[in-house]
Amino acid sequence: MSRSYLLSKIREASSDEGIFELEFKTRNNYETQDIIQTAKWLESEMYIRLKEYKAQKADDGELVFLSGKILEL
Repeated sequence: MSRSYLLSKIREASSDEGIFELEFKTRNNYETQDIIQTAKWLESEMYIRLKEYKAQKADDGELVFLSGKILEL
């Protein structure tokens, strides 16, 4: 997942205070890890602060949950 795409999704899902919660459905572990690594990169570059990130198995893939706060709007 591209950094700009994930950041735009985070911005769309955020409240006026910049707090966000997102859930993505992925097809496999590669896509799951891609989303998590992209979110960690955004955090390392000070765009966001992650409160929580986790992945769990779903019936036909995986779910990735991200929550946190946008640092730069």
